[in-house]
Amino acid sequence: MLKLNSQSASAAQAQKLPPGTLLGVSWLNGRFSAIALHKGALGIAWTNPSPVSTPAEFLVALREAVKRTAFQGTNVSLVLLHPQFHQHWVDVPTGKAGSLSKYLQRQVQQHKPFSGAATWAFQLTVPTKASGGALLHLMPTELYEGIVEACNDAGLHLGTLTPGSEVLRSQLRQLPLRDDEITLVAAAHGETTTVLVARGDTMPLLVRTLPGSWSQDAGRVAVDLNRTLLFAQQQYGVVVSNAWLADAEAAERVPGLAGFLEVPLKASLAPAGEFSWAEEALRLSVGPQVNLISREHREAPARRTVMRFSTYSAIGLLSTACGLTALVQYHHREEKRAIGRLTSLEQELQGRHRSLQEFFVEAERKSSFLSAAQADQPDPVPTWVLGGVTEALPRDLVLTNLTLLAETNQWRVTLSGALQPVSDAMPAPDVNRLAREFALRLNEGPLGLTFDPLTLRDLSTNAPAAADAKGGVESGSLNAWASRLREFANLPPSRSREYLLQGVLR
Repeated sequence: MLKLNSQSASAAQAQKLPPGTLLGVSWLNGRFSAIALHKGALGIAWTNPSPVSTPAEFLVALREAVKRTAFQGTNVSLVLLHPQFHQHWVDVPTGKAGSLSKYLQRQVQQHKPFSGAATWAFQLTVPTKASGGALLHLMPTELYEGIVEACNDAGLHLGTLTPGSEVLRSQLRQLPLRDDEITLVAAAHGETTTVLVARGDTMPLLVRTLPGSWSQDAGRVAVDLNRTLLFAQQQYGVVVSNAWLADAEAAERVPGLAGFLEVPLKASLAPAGEFSWAEEALRLSVGPQVNLISREHREAPARRTVMRFSTYSAIGLLSTACGLTALVQYHHREEKRAIGRLTSLEQELQGRHRSLQEFFVEAERKSSFLSAAQADQPDPVPTWVLGGVTEALPRDLVLTNLTLLAETNQWRVTLSGALQPVSDAMPAPDVNRLAREFALRLNEGPLGLTFDPLTLRDLSTNAPAAADAKGGVESGSLNAWASRLREFANLPPSRSREYLLQGVLR
């Protein structure tokens, strides 16, 4: 059966519905109903037409509910009433607060009506006259794991699994009760009736699941309700002021049951429609006191989200690290290549540096040599005159003295020398004739020396004939000529063998 709710998100918030997306499921003694909550607004509700008894059938119904309600989320809140789900009241001795869990674990092993492991939760009750009390909510672990696995197989996460008595306890807030007023609330589902005795502030005293319902055997149910009232009064020393029926047939059944009970009986004002307990499952998803889902399982989506985020972050960081490593390696290789190129270039530059140093050393040496040579270089005019004189000098004459005196606009030139040394067997050439010839060459040559006419006149041309052309330097061997030159140097000066020329160079 489908039902479309048009309730807005603001109305849902007014009824204290959670703001998220959630699937509320009630599995009440085989009756399976579901309602979707999308972003705080109630959506489509659906009831499975056939009874659901096992976890396998629960999985089929859950998948169909997701499809029929168009549920887009993953979280599920379940209210459970099941023949294998049991509740027991146990006393809690004083001084057991530090080891309460261990004590209740032993109580679970003693009171469980089934074999095998048990999944359980507890809630403390109003203290009795003698000690404290606790309600144990326990079910076979096999059933618990079957329900959780069915949700996982349907792609959902079961965040809340709470007993039907918690729905009755939540409805106490809608009843006109004082906080210290003790009341009884009963609701029939199928062949059982769930009974809650609690204070007006929702603190429980007792929870029982009675066989039968008032639609089948009202008298028997009334007897069990009276026994429950009597037990609560004896155990807690309180008086139950009234009783409430909380189901769809409550208004019709109150007149028939009122005469059987020892307290006033009324119909609950809380909604008691077909999907009301599925809606209550949505409300109970926000911090119920009794939740058989372990904390580890409840936090599994958050852990998966954190792990997924951590995994993606690690992958991202690893990818970034790999990218940076590759980039660093690339730049490292490029730097190594650059270093290799720079090393080769450095070696080349060092070689060129050495070559340039050698070049500069050689250039410095040559520059020093040139500087030294230029420092000792004679005046260019005397050098030029000496070159011209050497060119014009007859080979039978020897130039022994060259004097240049600078005058205004001219140079005063004085030339003196003697004949080349010859052997005694050969006649000496005419020195005057040779001197005159020397003077004419200097006058006609590039120097253009002008000699004093008196000097030229004194050079008489009536001297003996010139020596043979083969005389002078060319006569005899070089060794003989050198010997005669030494002898000539040792001879006393002779006017017949010397000459003197004086001229002007302009």
